[in-house]
This record gives sequence, C-alpha cells and structure tokens, in this order.
Amino acid sequence: MKLSDLNEFLNVENNQNATKIYIPSVKYDVSLKPLTTANVKTLSRIGVFNEFDLNNELLKLSLFDKMIVETKATCGVDSESLTQIDFLSFLIGLRKLLENPLSFSFTCQSCEHEFIHTIDLEAEFSKFIYGYTKKQLFYEKIDQNDVIWKFELSSYSMKDYLYYRYYIERLKELDINNPDLLNEASFIRPVLYVKNIWRNDELIEDWNEQILSTKIKFLNALPSELVLNTKNSELADACLSNFIKENFDEEKLFKEIEKLQVKCPKCNEAYEGLFTFDDFLTF
Repeated sequence: MKLSDLNEFLNVENNQNATKIYIPSVKYDVSLKPLTTANVKTLSRIGVFNEFDLNNELLKLSLFDKMIVETKATCGVDSESLTQIDFLSFLIGLRKLLENPLSFSFTCQSCEHEFIHTIDLEAEFSKFIYGYTKKQLFYEKIDQNDVIWKFELSSYSMKDYLYYRYYIERLKELDINNPDLLNEASFIRPVLYVKNIWRNDELIEDWNEQILSTKIKFLNALPSELVLNTKNSELADACLSNFIKENFDEEKLFKEIEKLQVKCPKCNEAYEGLFTFDDFLTF
C-alpha cells in the first residue's frame, strides 16, 4: 500500500464517520468529518491566547470549511456565510467531538469560595439554534427635516462579527470610556445589520464598499432620532436600534447571555452579567 492509497482510505473513512450538526440559517444538518490531528493542533494553538486575536478567530472559523463533507453548493453554507448563531451551533459540535465542556473559574464575592462553573451550551441555547431564522427586514423613518430614510437590514455573518470585535478591542485600547463601548448595543452594533441605505429613495451606492469605521462615522452623522432611543420610547419602531433589538434573534441571544446565572455552591449567592458571547469562543 502506498501513502496516497492510505490517504484515500482515510478520506473515505472520515466521510463515513461524519457527525451531523444543525446549521440554523439554512435549517439543514451538515456532515462534519472527525477531527484530525491537524484540527486539534489548530484548536490547541488558539487556546493559548486568553485575549481576542482576530487571526486566531478567523483560523477557528476556517475549520468549518476543512471539516465539512459537503460544499456550499449542496448545503448552502460555508465559513464566509455562517451567521453568529450558526457558528455557536458549530462550536457546540466541536466540543462534543472533543468531549471538552466549557468551564470557568470563579471566586464568590460573598464568601470567597473558589469554584468551577460549567456551561452546557446546547442546553442553554438550543431554543435559539432550532428556532433561529435568518432575516431580511426594512426600517423606514422620516427625520425632523422631512427626509425619508430607509434601511435594509439582515443577519450578519460570523466573519463580519469578528472584524467588528477587532474594532471594539482597538477602541478599548484607545479610550476605555468611549460611549460606543458603554452602550455598544444601541450606539454601534446596529451597523452590523445595515446592508443598504436610501435617502429619499436614493440609494447610497458605495455603502458596502466602506470599511467598518467609515460606516460607524456615517451613522454618527445621522439625526439622532433615527438611530437612538432619545425619547425612551418602548415602541419597537421608535428608532433603528430599538427595531433591531426587537426583531433580530442575534440581539435576543445577547440578552439571554447577560441573564445567565452563576450560583456559588457554598453560599448560593447568584450572579448575572458575567458572560459575553465571546467567552464561548474559547477552547
């Protein structure tokens, strides 16, 4: 037997032993090959870094293309088009393959007890994964100068989210008290959903050619009542950020993560607001 023959046998065996993982945006069970030694080495390299590193996160995202049995043409998705909630489902599948639970170390502020808290991602977020719908919506509003603004909105890709997180991390380094960081969900995260903008029915043709910082600068230049909830209105259509929060599952996922509780096993003191989505990307 030659090495080329053995490699062919390995490919056939990997395809035969594929694991099914549900991808919410296409509502389809894709087949993933077993983890190879190279895949595990990639994950171990990524696990060395405690802080966000764009290159490592993109490397982790690229594992999807290396492990999937099918092509985008047959299953409708690849690493470029995976949504954030798709990627969460993929991470859950990876952890199952590795038999690697997600655990965090805590010290109780009340009794100073040190303990390990393990999160079952599938149990916590299965309702988001199996109930998720990739959306395309339109939001329209007239500003105080009677200008009609129209926004085409859709669920963003995981790749776009990673570049967005990179922007956030650089912003933290420059100005930790920047209001964009203090109220990220309303002030800048809406930019992820905006695919097109019209002013009085005239399309901004080069919107999608702009870099993220330019897009955020443009949103900052818009009349405040368009983007922000300046009147503390509870109406979903009161402003762009309200509309996005009420209609997109990604925003509902962020809220659910904020409500996750950690309870001290010694004194039963409960804590919330300890996790972000990015905490789940670690290995």
